[in-house]
Amino acid sequence: MRKELDTSILKWKNRPINYVVGRNRIIFETMPNTDLWSRTLFGIVKNDAHSLTFRIEQNFTFSCKVNYHFKEKFDQAGMVIYANDDNWFKLCVEYIDEQHSLLSTVVTYHGYSDASTHSIGSAVETMWFRVTHYYENIIVENSFDGIHYKQMRVFHMKFRGDKFEVGMFAASPKDSSFDVTFEEMIVEDCIIKEDSFEY
Repeated sequence: MRKELDTSILKWKNRPINYVVGRNRIIFETMPNTDLWSRTLFGIVKNDAHSLTFRIEQNFTFSCKVNYHFKEKFDQAGMVIYANDDNWFKLCVEYIDEQHSLLSTVVTYHGYSDASTHSIGSAVETMWFRVTHYYENIIVENSFDGIHYKQMRVFHMKFRGDKFEVGMFAASPKDSSFDVTFEEMIVEDCIIKEDSFEY
């Protein structure tokens, strides 16, 4: 199975004011002072990033293309997995300055966020992300061309009743906003081969 995501099944969490949800493209403008982070280092809980997610219960692979035009430090856009407010994951590009941005993965477990980052040039304004779920194990990857993917992180996350939500998100933690576009949203069978654990 490999198919385009049916955007009619998506549900907003913290819906922005300006947005368009099309059949195969989602565009919206972030609102200021929005973020997705929990406790670690800063002691704050922010769960007001804009996200569009769908519920899924089986092993799968989900990928999408993200186009963004960041304006202020910490502006971010990418993909998200929600189990609940204390257990979630995000992978994204996060803007730092005119020279560099961060490829970031954040695993939040029992209310505390654990971040891992890798620097890239800020001239990059398009990124593909891919998430694979395999029996409560998550593999996340990024690609600069939508063809060649590189692994960013592997982790385990327990989901109550094997139910969770996955989708796209963006946020502007400072007093700014930016436009983001999500397209090429593809849901397919889990790409991990059970007999070899290769993908």
